[in-house]
Amino acid sequence: MAQMGLEERMAKIEGAFTQIDPRLGRVETELVELRRHMIGAVRDEMKSMRNDLHGETGSLHAEADSLREEIGSL
Repeated sequence: MAQMGLEERMAKIEGAFTQIDPRLGRVETELVELRRHMIGAVRDEMKSMRNDLHGETGSLHAEADSLREEIGSL
């Protein structure tokens, strides 16, 4: 096998970098999109849980008020 000259090896390395650069750019873009999606999903889930908690809290307040009325009528 013939030995490659330094310039030929450098050209191959440069060619590889030329291909790697756009691929890494696409990976970075996909990671940014995934991060946005995950953050949005977590925020939506937190909002849903907060709304559920507010609903439960409201129910507990109503139940406590009802018990107060019952105790007051005794």
